[in-house]
This record gives sequence, C-alpha cells and structure tokens, in this order.
Amino acid sequence: MVEPGPANLLALPLELRLQIYDHVCLLDTDLETNLPYPAFRGAERTHNIPWLNLMLACRTIGTELRRHFRSFDLLDTEDERRAYVVDLLPTADGSCLQQVLWRRIPCPPLQARRVKANLHGQHIERLQFAGRGGPSLLLRGLYQTLNYFIHCGRLLDSDRPLPWHVHLREVVVVFQAGNSHDEPRVIALELPKWHQEFEELANFLAGAVHAGFLYGFVDKITLTYGADVRTWNVEWKERVGLRERYQQYGFGWGIDTPHVDHW
Repeated sequence: MVEPGPANLLALPLELRLQIYDHVCLLDTDLETNLPYPAFRGAERTHNIPWLNLMLACRTIGTELRRHFRSFDLLDTEDERRAYVVDLLPTADGSCLQQVLWRRIPCPPLQARRVKANLHGQHIERLQFAGRGGPSLLLRGLYQTLNYFIHCGRLLDSDRPLPWHVHLREVVVVFQAGNSHDEPRVIALELPKWHQEFEELANFLAGAVHAGFLYGFVDKITLTYGADVRTWNVEWKERVGLRERYQQYGFGWGIDTPHVDHW
C-alpha cells in the first residue's frame, strides 16, 4: 500500500486554489484595535489576517493572491469579498468610542468597496451623541474611525498612510440596542427606548453628508435600526461655513488636519 505524500497546495488546479483563497479571505478575524483617545497616533497593532499569512507563505502563492485581489475590481460592489465588517464598542457610560473590532477583512483596503459597522449599545443605559456645547466624543470617534480607515486602512495609523485613499461605495451603520441574545419580540419592545439616540445619530450623518467632506470617498451611507432604514447619497454641495463649523468640533477630514488636538 502506497502511503499518500504530504499535501501540496500548489499541486492543486488553479481553479481549486482560487476557491480556497476565497474561503480563506472570508474567514472571521476578530481583530481588536484599542483606540487610546484622544490620539490615534503611535499605537502598535499586530493583526493576524488569514489571507495575509497565506500570501507570505511563498512567492508563488503571494503572486497568485495579488492577481486574484486585482480581479476583485470586476466583482459587484455587494460581493462579500469586498465588504469589511467591524464592531464599534462604546465605553460603559456611552460617552465615547473605546474599541474597534474587525470581524472580517476579506481583501486589502484599496479593494474594499463596502464597510458594515455594527454600533453596539448593549448593556449601556444611553449612547451619548450630544455633548456639552456640541457633538460628543462618541460621534467624533465614529467619524474619525471612518476618516482614518479611508486614509490609513485597518490600522488607523496616520504614520502608515495608504498610497492613495479608499473609495467606498457604501457605509452601512447598524445601530444595535438591547441584548443580542434576546428574542426578536424583546428587542422590538426596546426599540422606542433608543429612538431618540437613533434620531440624533441620523441627524449627525445627514449633516456630515451635507458638509461635503465625504464626497469622492464614500458614495452612500445607510443607517439601520430594526425596520427603520435611512439612506443618504453623497453628492457635492458647496455650503459656506459648514465645513469650518464641523472642523471646529473636531470633524476635520484627512490625516493632516488638526482635528485630533481638539479631542
């Protein structure tokens, strides 16, 4: 009886290898990024990404994976291989953003066209979107997390900017309240409790779209809460003074603006 030799990925037909690459790309990551506010800068973050590990295994696999990622440009923007998934976790008092947890990183950031962001309000009495005299640190954290991802990728590190910025077709914000393990009937009963916070977040997103910062970076923003869905298409609108007012509250756009100092 002839014993089988060691498994060799490169011995498989290319079509099967590409299917394996797709499966690896869609593996969950659960990569935690701690954001020591007020500053994003200087934090060392090591991420164990399955497809990146595979790419570094050997030159042939790395070349095939790079070529495969370039083919993603032909995929529909709804394809899950181009969609990042991230959990946004506020502090216990709901006043600011504490952690960013990447759930799925299926491709390099420049191939990404969609980000689904789950904003968790479980076990928090109230999410504070309005602060004293202006928007809260939580809103600034959410906004700057998108800003830094667009310009720096998943590391959110201004010392390691991307060669050019990410262009997302859609950002989907899923507003989650109540215990995720509750039955749908229980969650439905809790929806009115969080209606005010949902409206505050919706008003902020509408204002951010109208300010014009996101034009050329994000095409559409969708906010969902239960059955309530709000959508804003990002279009260029010149609004005198609006940009300056947002920058005053720490909502500057880009990684060279002084918004971090306002936190």
